[in-house]
Amino acid sequence: MRRAVLLAAVALGLGACDDIESRTDAAGRDLASPVVAEVVGTRVPGIPKEAVSPAIECIVTYAQAMEVRELAKASVSGVNEAIVVMVNDILRRPETVACIRQKAPVAKI
Repeated sequence: MRRAVLLAAVALGLGACDDIESRTDAAGRDLASPVVAEVVGTRVPGIPKEAVSPAIECIVTYAQAMEVRELAKASVSGVNEAIVVMVNDILRRPETVACIRQKAPVAKI
């Protein structure tokens, strides 16, 4: 009986950790979005107007956790050259390009 209770408590704790991690990731991506929008709007040439919003969304979606953390920090500290390079790197990833093409099929990306 004790063992069953202990296992149930551990399972609930792990579930709570997943929930916290998921919410933290979502909050980081929310903070990252305006930073990505600033970079895309001011420092990434050649994105057609109709692809700007999809590009922002796809970059934020395909940013890795460490990148999301750095982008979220930039929402407070400001955009620097490292952030511009990071956004451009994420933008060049095949999955990001495919995402943009799917969301803005008329745009030439």
